[in-house]
Amino acid sequence: MFGRKKILQSNADVTEIGKTPVSKKHGVDIEKQIQDFSGDVGSIKLEKKHEPQKKSGKLAKKSKSKAARIKAIEVPKTVQQSIPYKTVYVNGIIEPETGLFTKCYKLTDANFRTATQEAQEEMYFAYGDLLNYFSPDVRPQFVIFNRSIDREQFAEDTLLVEREDDYNHLRKDMNGVLMSKISEGQNNIVQEKYLVVTVKADNIELANGTFARVDREVSAYLKKINSVSTIPMTLQERLELLYNIYNQDTDMPFFKKMNIDGMESRTFSLEWMHYLGLTTKDIIGPSSLSFQKSDSFRVGDKYARALYIKNLPTQLSAEVLADIADIPCNAITSVHFAPMRQDEGIKLVRNQMLEINRNMAEAAKRAAKSGLTPDMVSPDLTQAKRDADKAYDDITVRDQKTILMTVIMTIFADDMDDLDKYTKIAQNNAEKHLCTLLKLNSQQERGFASCLPLGNNRIWANRLMNTESAALFIPFESQELVQPGGIYYGVNATSRNLIMINRLRGQNSNGLILGMSGSGKSFSAKQEMTQVFLSNEENEILVVDPQTEYRPLCESLGGQVIRIAPGSDTHINPFDLDITTDKKGGDDPVTIKSDQICSICASAIGGHMGLNPIQTSVIDRCVRMLYEPYLEHMDALKQSGSSVTCDRAACPTFKDFYNLLSRQPEPEAEYLRVALEKYCIGSYDTFSYKTNVDTNNRFVVYDIRDIKTGMQEMGMQICLNDIWNRTITNLTRGKRTWIYIDELYVLTQSELSARMLMYMWKQFRKYGGIPTGITQNVEDLLTNRESRALINNSPFILMLNQSSDDRREIGAMLHISEAQLDYIKNADSGQGLIYTGRAIVPFINHFPRNSKLYDLMTTNPND
Repeated sequence: MFGRKKILQSNADVTEIGKTPVSKKHGVDIEKQIQDFSGDVGSIKLEKKHEPQKKSGKLAKKSKSKAARIKAIEVPKTVQQSIPYKTVYVNGIIEPETGLFTKCYKLTDANFRTATQEAQEEMYFAYGDLLNYFSPDVRPQFVIFNRSIDREQFAEDTLLVEREDDYNHLRKDMNGVLMSKISEGQNNIVQEKYLVVTVKADNIELANGTFARVDREVSAYLKKINSVSTIPMTLQERLELLYNIYNQDTDMPFFKKMNIDGMESRTFSLEWMHYLGLTTKDIIGPSSLSFQKSDSFRVGDKYARALYIKNLPTQLSAEVLADIADIPCNAITSVHFAPMRQDEGIKLVRNQMLEINRNMAEAAKRAAKSGLTPDMVSPDLTQAKRDADKAYDDITVRDQKTILMTVIMTIFADDMDDLDKYTKIAQNNAEKHLCTLLKLNSQQERGFASCLPLGNNRIWANRLMNTESAALFIPFESQELVQPGGIYYGVNATSRNLIMINRLRGQNSNGLILGMSGSGKSFSAKQEMTQVFLSNEENEILVVDPQTEYRPLCESLGGQVIRIAPGSDTHINPFDLDITTDKKGGDDPVTIKSDQICSICASAIGGHMGLNPIQTSVIDRCVRMLYEPYLEHMDALKQSGSSVTCDRAACPTFKDFYNLLSRQPEPEAEYLRVALEKYCIGSYDTFSYKTNVDTNNRFVVYDIRDIKTGMQEMGMQICLNDIWNRTITNLTRGKRTWIYIDELYVLTQSELSARMLMYMWKQFRKYGGIPTGITQNVEDLLTNRESRALINNSPFILMLNQSSDDRREIGAMLHISEAQLDYIKNADSGQGLIYTGRAIVPFINHFPRNSKLYDLMTTNPND
């Protein structure tokens, strides 16, 4: 009903700035209502004026008479006096004026622009519910702050740092790709969004009581829109925000920690500020302020201009606010909402209806005198009557509130030419929606103060609207994924800004790469591997490769390819055991190994039924018996002072296990022994020997392409066992292990195998492991409960082109809208969606074909 492209009827009574929507004689003084709430501070001028010459005679008397009628205004003489707040409190509350108390909440954006019609309606109505929540004594202000970041600093934080190794030519190649992508988007502009709630109260204690409820309830309303909890900003965070607004001409950060002579030093602390006898305004204030011109002002070395929305059309799109704020410069866009009391709103609309009816009656009389029929009245009057009737119905029947809305914008630039240019861009954006964005002539300081995230509107440019019309000014648009220390995955398909994700920041680092053949799965995996390898020497990469896709990249980066095949001289022993446990004790390593061997045996024997309880008991008994001498050996090593946690030369083998089975009395033991014979002493005894390869390389690929199809699951499990041991060892060495398992679905086909994989998926994080599964078909991951849990336990999922069935399945599991699923429907290679648990962002990853890295990463036969 009310989607992104849906045009809605707006019942706003659009009035000129400073005018009252209805006459005072009808008993509703809107202007005074605003004054009672926000106060009137007058116009502040920081620049000193020359003292005027004294007047004499009648002129002097006239001036004195006029002055007597004007309330005296204290003109600030310093920057500090001009900053429009009175008191700050350590709990984050700021009091802009006596009796007004504000809190600020930083908002997480939501993907409104790319959502389906249905999803947009849900967000729109949820936003309307949020607006309806507020009252005349608890009012909201939404702020969009376009803040520039230093492009050179952004590039420095993004680019790979050269090192003393043989791979700087690849780093330069990757950096060239990143620089070209940086120049394509608005990566030097960060858009931050805030909600400021203003509470009218007699004192701070009463305000605190109100905010205790508001914090909880506002977060619940916002969670219906962006699916995250929202908490109030601290005082330091609010002061930093104000500092960033006032000091756009400096690179000096508000808060920074430094270590000086072994002592931690901070650029800001309340204790140190009080010790020095300073106030918060001394800290956040700019070097200068000047409001000498009527249509612009200066903040430090920056030029600025305050504007306001004057006229609104009768119909609006829900993209209006996002489009107006979308300008390539520093700017603040603020929307103040002032809900009226229900009785005041009803009285106001009734007065409008009376006025319209009176005008229609007079028009009918004039028509009759002219010989026309009485029903021939102005179409404008007829439309006004319909609008008034609807507005009355909205308030009295449909639970709509009457809301006064003010939209103000402040634009910042380096010089007047740029200021005029950006002003024109903003005005053009507004005109696309038939809105008029005008300069606040002679009210620049009021406009700037009203834009600040302090919840105090000092501009009388109010538009009378109902809840549904006001909710069209929704601040949510699209989510960006730019995280410190992140890896490049492409550009945001909506904004064209870089997508930089740091997988180590989440609750766990597990990930999946899903896509049909030819969609770019392996390319995406290699792109991540390459950046992981080049960015940090402490990262190690282990890849299970069923199709020999990763050999060229591995060899180019000096890695080691372990080819595992029947008859090969390369052996990996599945009974290798690292006895390290996590810091909290964790599971017994032998118990884990017993489960791993059960899973391997189930794969070797085959069948979907797996092992029966007696068979698993026999395996568990044999495993424990096998490791008794090994554990004694490892204990002796520890007593001698050795730090070795895995002695491969002393570990038992599959042959030892086979021989021990022959000595067990149960028929199930004999069944297992015969079933495993070909893998222990027969033609497929590849895994029955001690490990004879040294995998102490930063990049290791387990090439299992030549393993027979029936053995592939078993081979992948044994490789995964070796990876498990190495991950545990790397923990003791302070290294992170990035694990990639291609054709992951193979390990999800049997219940035992899927269960073991799920166990590792949950435990890898404790040992510094970052696992990534790569597979074609989502349906293959849904064969049992354990494999389905892989998706739920993977907060990073990169989705490429999917079949219709897989789109439906993944959409249902991750609650992805139909509009978002379109990005993985018939998608070109390298295009899709990235899911991070909290955000779902469409991306495009077109890697330059003329780069060296492209040649290493592509598997396209046409390249």
